[in-house]
Amino acid sequence: MRSLLIGLVVSAVLLPLGETAAGKAGRTNGFVSFGTCCGEGTTGIYTIRPDGTAERHIYKPMFDDVSLISAWSPTGNRIAYVAPGGLWTMTATGTQDKRLTKGKGDTLAPTWSADAKQIAFVDLAAKHGSNYALYVIGTNGKGLKRIVRGAKYQNNPAWSPSGKVIMFERANWLWTVKPNGRGQKRMAAGTSPSWSPDGQNVAFDRNGDVWTMNANGTGAHLVIEVPSSTAGIAWSPDSRWIAYAIADRGDVMLVHPDGSGSKRLTDEPDLFHSEPAWQPKP
Repeated sequence: MRSLLIGLVVSAVLLPLGETAAGKAGRTNGFVSFGTCCGEGTTGIYTIRPDGTAERHIYKPMFDDVSLISAWSPTGNRIAYVAPGGLWTMTATGTQDKRLTKGKGDTLAPTWSADAKQIAFVDLAAKHGSNYALYVIGTNGKGLKRIVRGAKYQNNPAWSPSGKVIMFERANWLWTVKPNGRGQKRMAAGTSPSWSPDGQNVAFDRNGDVWTMNANGTGAHLVIEVPSSTAGIAWSPDSRWIAYAIADRGDVMLVHPDGSGSKRLTDEPDLFHSEPAWQPKP
């Protein structure tokens, strides 16, 4: 009887901890969104199931040369994207679009905070300028703030799952910064960062190939060599896959973080694909 009581007490103590851990690592993979161009009537943002079915064209831009990056909210119900006129959000099916800010002329690369209350993005440091800065804004369109000053090239912020730092690229190096703009730190050579769901690792591009490293910038490891180069990288919500697009008329591909199991998600060799992003599902 005593051992049973002890077991019940231990279970009561450990179960919430286990549920919390499973809540982060146990999320399932929803749709993958990605950009496609440049065939007649094909340009835009699409979604597709991880098994390659149910492909859907959810956003059709007016011009072929617009940014086709998409970023899912932590709840998986909205997508941040860039369109003429600044930074927008829409539903997972491409409806109920809402503009958050007009931007300064070249809005790029949105990424959501873990609590879904803010979005970080890149834009010109000044209208008609040539330097790029990093900004955050509330998902209600309020509280716009520049957190990283302008530099010749800065792009692809990725908000950590903990919410404590934002990783971004500057001149082919990965940096981190706190959401308040303090504590900038250079981490490792690379571009296009994507956090693992537990925040312990980062997938990124180095010399056109897919790599992973520890969150502190150590332990860089080649995952897979990529023909041409990557055009966007995204870690799956269940941690088991990394999606990446192949530049220069390449498809969206999937690979396990250890480099095994590589497979094609799209099969449209005549089109350009870019910037995959995973929809998280509880």
